[in-house]
Amino acid sequence: MKKHRKKRLAAFAAAGALVLCLAACGTAPEGGGTAGGDGEVPTVAELIAAAQASETEVTSMCCDLVLTITIDMEDETIPMTSTGNIDYTMDPLVMRQDMIVDMGEYGSTHVLSYAAEENGMYVIYSGVETGEDEYYWIKQTTADMDAIAQYDAKANMEEYLSIADNFQIVGLESVNGQDAWHIAGVFTGDDLSQVLESSGVLSSVNIDTEIAELLTNNLGDLPIDMWITADEYLPVKYEMDMTDLVQKLVAAVLVEDPEQELVNISQMHLAMTVTEINTIDKIVIPDAALAAAELEL
Repeated sequence: MKKHRKKRLAAFAAAGALVLCLAACGTAPEGGGTAGGDGEVPTVAELIAAAQASETEVTSMCCDLVLTITIDMEDETIPMTSTGNIDYTMDPLVMRQDMIVDMGEYGSTHVLSYAAEENGMYVIYSGVETGEDEYYWIKQTTADMDAIAQYDAKANMEEYLSIADNFQIVGLESVNGQDAWHIAGVFTGDDLSQVLESSGVLSSVNIDTEIAELLTNNLGDLPIDMWITADEYLPVKYEMDMTDLVQKLVAAVLVEDPEQELVNISQMHLAMTVTEINTIDKIVIPDAALAAAELEL
């Protein structure tokens, strides 16, 4: 039973890690690449090349995120919606993530997190709100870049663009009052394994080698929709239906668990919108977080 419990925790930890990795959004500033001409419909290859060219000038970004999850446990259904925003600066690499996790009748939790490079080490600060503007903080320090690589939105977005070679143009739509080209496609299991391995998310949640290999070898495909503005070629919106992917991932890990069918993720949908680009000069980590106790693993 202890073995099954360990695998169960690993499966859900990996699912959470995959969400973190895919939630790292990226965009590009004004004056980036170009695709097509006036009045012309660009090809997907032209749109991606223009976005990749613009990525080189990113210094900071702000994103809104909505993650919807439904977990079925025996005769009980638990809805979970995480909403919030993520701010990044690229040099130095600093992240601020402000999220509210709403579990309906089970209550909600407000979590504020920071990640930063400090004196050659990498530090992650996590705070759970305990009262009005009061948080219980812990921090984790490591020399392993993998622990913070998942927060490098620019690098992750560049990787996503590089593997989006099977996408098709859906049409021209409006996003936040801007015309944007809607493209859609699929990241294959092999593509996602590549993203997971390069991002370091599995090592960041302390999953052992055997289970990590099982996970990366059993990833299904992931449908993804992306919107890129028509005038400046900025990726401004992403939607991913992760339900099938996570179900296969959890089933692969829990294949020998007699209670496998008692827990099922029946829905997982991730949506992100880029709201600001190159507007952040500096992200300041609160003194209370800096003074937090070190997490002992």
